[in-house]
Amino acid sequence: MKYSIIGRLRTADDISLVNLLNKVLLYKLDPRKGKDENGRDIVNFEVHVSSIVDKDTLFNDLKGQVNLLGGEISWHECTHDEENPQPCIIIESYTGE
Repeated sequence: MKYSIIGRLRTADDISLVNLLNKVLLYKLDPRKGKDENGRDIVNFEVHVSSIVDKDTLFNDLKGQVNLLGGEISWHECTHDEENPQPCIIIESYTGE
């Protein structure tokens, strides 16, 4: 099983995101830059990690980015690449303090 973290940060600069992601061993990374409904720059991303420790570390670090920049993150257990895949169910979401 993999752990997927999906996020959307209000920034055009993905350097801080990349620096956080480089702290853990990634299984998959899918980043996309874009604009939100108000025309502000955003970075959308999905990252998969194999370890719950890496998921916990990364998710907690990303909470600081959400607090600083605005946006949201969530995580779920991902079984898409397993023999009997199950639908994804968001386990935890974070939109800032």
